[in-house]
Amino acid sequence: KVIDYAKKFKCLSAFLETQSEKNDLAVVKMISESMERKTQRFYLQTKFQTFPQYIFPSVWSSPMWDKQWE
Repeated sequence: KVIDYAKKFKCLSAFLETQSEKNDLAVVKMISESMERKTQRFYLQTKFQTFPQYIFPSVWSSPMWDKQWE
């Protein structure tokens, strides 16, 4: 899953560069760089609160998300 997310962030970064959205690109880079460090910690802190799925890739495998997004 981490590898898939790395690919998604690279694609998003490339798209933002073509749109000249430098501020958004900086945010994407910041999120992607801090994602591995913070995801597990945030996941443990927030349990199953409703946060955007793309911020918490480790939650995707949880049946709780499947129920929430059906």
